[in-house]
Amino acid sequence: MSAFEVIPSAPRSELSPGYAEKLRDRLAEVLPGLSPADRWRHVRATLDFLTCCTVEGNTMLAPSSAVDVVWHEMIMFTADYRAHCADLGVAFIDHEPTRPGMNTPTVRRTVEALRRNRLLSPETADLWVDDAPAKCCGGCVPL
Repeated sequence: MSAFEVIPSAPRSELSPGYAEKLRDRLAEVLPGLSPADRWRHVRATLDFLTCCTVEGNTMLAPSSAVDVVWHEMIMFTADYRAHCADLGVAFIDHEPTRPGMNTPTVRRTVEALRRNRLLSPETADLWVDDAPAKCCGGCVPL
């Protein structure tokens, strides 16, 4: 369990059945060392992160390394990802790679936003323990 205080989760976004199936199959290839249940925990944390990005608006948030892996795979199914973003009420949640000189958001800021928005759940809190954003990621930008 992480050192972060955990608050019971708020209503969460869900994937369409077809998107969930594609993502499940893809993550079995990308994360073969994880059980199906653990891979789904990673998906759940990613969905909570994307929900938080929409709620926080222009606040730049960073995924943990575990969440970033799933986010990359979600984006690979572009039409499904775009539809999921629309379900969240935004046109698209861009993935912004880190650039030299960029003020990179921290995972701690993201954890605070998840907690504030009641999206940090006991089942996924341990996926947020690193305090450095994923190496490739400058954060999310909802459009």
